[in-house]
Amino acid sequence: MNNKEGFFVKVFNIQNKRFPIFKLAGKCGVIVVTSSGNSLCETVHYLKRIMQGWGIVCIHTLAIPVTNYVDIENTETNAEIMKCAEYIRNFLYGSEKPKSNYYLEQYYQTLKKMYLPIRGSEHYEVKYWNDNGFFEFNSFQELLESRYMEK
Repeated sequence: MNNKEGFFVKVFNIQNKRFPIFKLAGKCGVIVVTSSGNSLCETVHYLKRIMQGWGIVCIHTLAIPVTNYVDIENTETNAEIMKCAEYIRNFLYGSEKPKSNYYLEQYYQTLKKMYLPIRGSEHYEVKYWNDNGFFEFNSFQELLESRYMEK
């Protein structure tokens, strides 16, 4: 994100300090980005990595190039917004379930390998993993399935 606003940089920095240990693991998220510049892809990638680092599963991405107000009201943009709303509705009503991806699986396995040797300690990150049963799963997908099986 070449043109990140200072406010959002501060928000992300604060959140990175609050959620370093997968506290949002298994939650679903949607990325919505508009830009009048050429940084849509970079911004989406940046936000996706932040979400995945927190354990959030990105269920849909909406990236809309906007050069003026008319761009927001065109038919194609409205169709994309409706498609995004449909994805959200499907997850809210349980007809769709979140799925893991390569990055989330690798990150989960890395954290698990890092915390397993000190599983019995009172370190706050390890304690969080113990309290939430994260060590019991073989994969991040298993963690997701356990959270969404009854819904």
